[in-house]
Amino acid sequence: MAERGTMYGRDTRDPKGGTSVTKQLERGRNFAKQGNVQRRRLRMVDVTHEVCGGSMVGRNVMLGPAFKPKSDDVRDTPAPNVSMQMQLRSAQVRVTDPRAIDNASKNFPDLTFVETLEELTGNLVSRRRIVDGRNYVNPASWRAADWIYRALGRC
Repeated sequence: MAERGTMYGRDTRDPKGGTSVTKQLERGRNFAKQGNVQRRRLRMVDVTHEVCGGSMVGRNVMLGPAFKPKSDDVRDTPAPNVSMQMQLRSAQVRVTDPRAIDNASKNFPDLTFVETLEELTGNLVSRRRIVDGRNYVNPASWRAADWIYRALGRC
């Protein structure tokens, strides 16, 4: 039997007048979602660590700061978190993105920015490796150009 016109029965309300079971479940889902986001960010760091041969010491790592491809949206971007985790593993992290660099440099002044990919890769790329965190680039074209390609959730 529904209570006071709600679609939920009496057992969904906390008998002490607190939060309903429905709201508790929703909070649990939100907490789990946050945990999944953090796990994905840490997985990105772990995969990059593997691709670097088990050590990021002195490695030059490039990140794109935008939340989604072809955008200047840096809200909720994983770039600062991932960058910090990689720096803790002694990587030299550089950030670039033609559309998002202005917004990102204003919002995250502690990151090291370079204007262009050419400026970053000029003579820094000694080993051709890419880890695609957003599954955005075409793996076949990178592999055809003799790059080692890895991505989260993709072979």
